[in-house]
Amino acid sequence: MTKKFDTPYANKVLSRWLKTHDQRDRAILCELHTPLVVSIAAKYATINQDRIPLADIVQEGYLGLLKALDLFDPTKGASFPTYSAIWILARIRRYIAKNRTLVKYNISSHVRALDPHFVTIASKCRAQNPFLRGEELFQAISKTSGINVESVRVCAASRSACASLDAPIQNTEELTMGQTIPCQDSLGLEDKLNSDLDADKIKQRVRDITSNLDARQARILQARIIADVPVTLRELGKEFGLTRERVRQLETKTLKYLRVIYKLRYAA
Repeated sequence: MTKKFDTPYANKVLSRWLKTHDQRDRAILCELHTPLVVSIAAKYATINQDRIPLADIVQEGYLGLLKALDLFDPTKGASFPTYSAIWILARIRRYIAKNRTLVKYNISSHVRALDPHFVTIASKCRAQNPFLRGEELFQAISKTSGINVESVRVCAASRSACASLDAPIQNTEELTMGQTIPCQDSLGLEDKLNSDLDADKIKQRVRDITSNLDARQARILQARIIADVPVTLRELGKEFGLTRERVRQLETKTLKYLRVIYKLRYAA
């Protein structure tokens, strides 16, 4: 695929770029290798089932091409089109693995290596045993690919499609998916009315558990937690003649103390 880009004119411009690093030569090389970037990007756009726009994948491929121009060393024996294709592939694979879904996963090198071959390997495993599902399938893929099971799970999760809760249900325009999901924690009308009546009780509990704080702890609580605009650790440090780290430690200690007191007195 890369041989047709290894032309005398491209080699001449590349030699000039390696000697002078003239940005005009860089632009010419990018233009000459645009079909290479687009061909690789189009292949991965098809594999990706159009979840990511082709233009975004092409743009990421260009970043790989620019990286290849900066790092190419002709003394290593590889042609520039072959070397650049490796960088283009690497950038595109990583970009797709990270941006395929709205949920972001920790994409390791193992996941990036497995991602382009995941469907093929999974199909081979199912061909051997059609009843493989879930964790058993992940174990089979791990054994076949030589990649740890955790990376297989992340790869599978990153390939799953996301659905919007605001998307309308099929054959309806008024009802959305989110409206069909029951809320387990929602309050009924009577509970909402009663919650307003409990405001005084909550205030009394706050006064009760903070009554034993000394003046410095009370000031830190007021300035750092209760205030609409929290005072910085530096400002409190100047006020008390302490370092910022010491003020932070006192804040942490105060909050821990309040949690313990609340659990002892009011935990059900």
